[in-house]
Amino acid sequence: MREADEVLAGVVAGGLAALVATFVAPLNLNTVVIASMIVLMPGMALTNAFSELTSQHLISGTARLFGALATLLKLTVGTMIALIALQLLGLEPQVRALRPQPAWVEWGAVVTASWAFAALFRSGRRDIALVMAAAIAGYQISRLGGQWLGSPIGVFLSALVITVAGNGYAQWRNRPGALIRVPGIIMLVPGSTSLRTLLVAVQQQDVVAGQQAAITVVNVLLALIAGLLVGNLLLPARRSL
Repeated sequence: MREADEVLAGVVAGGLAALVATFVAPLNLNTVVIASMIVLMPGMALTNAFSELTSQHLISGTARLFGALATLLKLTVGTMIALIALQLLGLEPQVRALRPQPAWVEWGAVVTASWAFAALFRSGRRDIALVMAAAIAGYQISRLGGQWLGSPIGVFLSALVITVAGNGYAQWRNRPGALIRVPGIIMLVPGSTSLRTLLVAVQQQDVVAGQQAAITVVNVLLALIAGLLVGNLLLPARRSL
């Protein structure tokens, strides 16, 4: 049954979101489904896979890459099973997107997500504030850089700064630099974008739309990996922390 966990998660998330959109209130359906499965997204696995491939670790990189793709496919299959089943029953979810969101919604979501990631990573009590600060900083640097110079450059700058900060923290405090690196880039990895790509391609039966979204995923991945590599060049980690 473990192989079907992601499929079942997609069925439950897609089914509940569609039922709410049908009987309660209109929803931005894909966004709600993706948000409900965010902890299952293989964004970090995709990033690690491409990082290992660029480091010539071909076997482990390929294994991680196809594992991440398999996860995305299973989440997509589960979601589409739920949506198509409800469609066959004659239910039509009411889809509505509200953009842009007020600033307080965005900041509330960022703070809540950073706290959730601290809990997900099982951070110690003394590290919770550091993990939250790293997650918020990574997001904010990417956002501001994206507004000024474009989204890929924003992701690159964020990954660069977070990597240097993590390596510097490891050298200064003799503690794991991953306390900053991992939460700092967790909101940048393209897991949700990858799933949205597949959902759009399947729902709209539009290869062009899927290709455009896939290019966005690749751009984010390349920018993220470039930032990590350049950051390690500027301030290498002296120890495996």
